[in-house]
Amino acid sequence: PYAQFICINIPHIIILVCIIIFSPLLLKRSWISLFTDGGKFRWKTFALSMAVTLVLLIVFSFFEGNAQYEEHTALMRILFFTAALILIPLQCLSEELLTRTLIARIFCYETYDVPLLRKILVCSFSGILFALLHLGGGEFSMEESSLMLLLYYFISGCSFLFITLESGGGEEALGIHIMNNMFIACMVNYRLSPYESAPLFMKNGISSIPLMILEMLAITAAVHFTVRKTMLAEKAS
Repeated sequence: PYAQFICINIPHIIILVCIIIFSPLLLKRSWISLFTDGGKFRWKTFALSMAVTLVLLIVFSFFEGNAQYEEHTALMRILFFTAALILIPLQCLSEELLTRTLIARIFCYETYDVPLLRKILVCSFSGILFALLHLGGGEFSMEESSLMLLLYYFISGCSFLFITLESGGGEEALGIHIMNNMFIACMVNYRLSPYESAPLFMKNGISSIPLMILEMLAITAAVHFTVRKTMLAEKAS
């Protein structure tokens, strides 16, 4: 499982390196200007997004209450946690650049502040790509839930890009994405997860997909609202 966890992230790292190298050559802009309109990474927005996501994931997991403690050695947990801490941020940044900000820049090259109709079209295209890239996950072996699972990834992709366009950068979406994947890998995982790991708790299978969709929409909305409210309060002061 440890070797598999590392290997599954290698393609993402290769994609990330390619985007960082070729973005200035092909798009005539750095990867960071591809990622955000502001010209620099907004660390406070990113950290706040991760914090809000973590709180809500803990609350949702508590109320679902169908996870059992998973026995692992301390060494195994340390190895997986270290690998997750290093690889998951790179994997998520790769996906955000490839399936969201790169797509968005094709249609919103100068600025993310574009009309609503264009936002909807770009978000839909991104959601389709994001869903298709997850087809190889073990979750899809559960045939009865395949279409709903695709819908979950489609809606997640759409909502992530929508808050990216609304906020002028991908820090919010990246924070949600990293914390969600870290939480799955290290805290509460499930059987047939794409990230087979050594979590504290394990669920027998994937949660109710309609519930997963509602939870992800709630997290996305809460993060965007909290970040926007915090920024407005800072400007007012």
